[in-house]
Amino acid sequence: MIGLGTSLVKGGMSGRQYVKDGLKLYMPYRGADTTKGTQFVGTGSTSFDGANDYIDCGNNASLRITGNMTISAWVKSSSSARQRFITKYGSGTDDSFYLSIRPTTGKFRFNAASGEAESSSAVNDGDWHHLVAQYTTSTKLEVFIDGSSDGTDTSSIASALVDSDQNLRIGIESDDEYPMVGNMKNVAIWNRVLTATEVQNVMYKTYAEVSGRLASGLVSWWALEESKSGDATKAVDSKGSNEGTISGATVAAYGAATLYGGNTPVIPRGIDNAPTVQADAIGAGSALFDGSSEYIDCGGDIDITGAFTLTAWIKTDTIATSIRNIACQGNSFFALDDGSAGILTYQGQGSAGNNLQTQTALVVDKWYHIALSVAGTDAGDGRIYINGVRDDDNATTVFMAAGDFQIGKMPTADSRYWDGNICQVGIWSAVLTQAQIQSIMEKTYSELIASEKTNLVSYWALDVDGSDSHGDNDGTLT
Repeated sequence: MIGLGTSLVKGGMSGRQYVKDGLKLYMPYRGADTTKGTQFVGTGSTSFDGANDYIDCGNNASLRITGNMTISAWVKSSSSARQRFITKYGSGTDDSFYLSIRPTTGKFRFNAASGEAESSSAVNDGDWHHLVAQYTTSTKLEVFIDGSSDGTDTSSIASALVDSDQNLRIGIESDDEYPMVGNMKNVAIWNRVLTATEVQNVMYKTYAEVSGRLASGLVSWWALEESKSGDATKAVDSKGSNEGTISGATVAAYGAATLYGGNTPVIPRGIDNAPTVQADAIGAGSALFDGSSEYIDCGGDIDITGAFTLTAWIKTDTIATSIRNIACQGNSFFALDDGSAGILTYQGQGSAGNNLQTQTALVVDKWYHIALSVAGTDAGDGRIYINGVRDDDNATTVFMAAGDFQIGKMPTADSRYWDGNICQVGIWSAVLTQAQIQSIMEKTYSELIASEKTNLVSYWALDVDGSDSHGDNDGTLT
């Protein structure tokens, strides 16, 4: 079966080599001056002393979630005590849900619908951790630590969540038990399950940076950086109307929140710690193909037989004498060539005389962003971009033949399989500009702005499964 590989690295600015060997994740400075000082997530956090400090966010109808749900927060604690830090639960009454840090072990646990998902890692080490809990209706509980899944439960979930009459509380259980000891910030709740990509993307964002698909289903966002303007007893809900009432917890006064050591998470910088930290990755992983039998079949409804642009991130494990297909429709294909080692080639309408080839040879075990565009004429302008820079031989090309669209194999031949990784595959029914390609290459589907989705036909992230994020052309992993 096709497996999920590691995430790839976001690129930089035009004219540079964007993807570096050994650098697993992108550090979000996007070509800025890397000599600048440390950057933080927001401007502060709320401190809880473990002696009945909490924030009560009420029980508005929007918080009475009984279906799919995602809760996220930044948490820092070094306590070995039991801490239930986001709850909608009352002992012996409505059992809705709670997020907790387990005593002694320090593991992160999510209890809901009679199930419980517990992390394999401890989070009470005194460092900041981004914690996410997800509930899939009557099916699954899952917890994430710092962007990675770290525990699931699919066996003990009894039913849907209870429509609880308990208030949502931050920092303590609804029965005033098991208070939080430490700091919290950016508590957010969605009435849907976020993808693994979205979990990673939201981690280092403030509310102002949440947009597009990531904002869909967002119910409330409590930054917990400062109190409400004019009312020091209130914690602002940046998204919804679930303003929190502060009880004992230490929140900076409105307008006074500042960066102060240890009280807000640090955004990792590539120049400091790229090998060891997790930052803003392009997706949660990739599809891994074995080079002999594995591919993804997306069906015959895509029909990109006119002007189009195809984009993807790829990494090859083989530079061989046989063609290795990246994406194909009918007898047209975009692939590593069989005649010139490491050269990308596009053959339109099955005619070898219309091949378009790159000038730069790819090497093994290195991520590349590639883009192919063809104008909608019988003998049109074809272009191939590598890492956002045009790199073809300017040959006249024709557009794609009709037929099934497949990733990793040629539909009309049981051969030419891709050997390596592919992810973030997109198809547009238009020719994209170089500037658009350079912008798209640094984004997942959820980060694309509205204008970048114009003429988008389908988008397969391939970091979780073969689903089509934009259209109805889900891929079957074979």
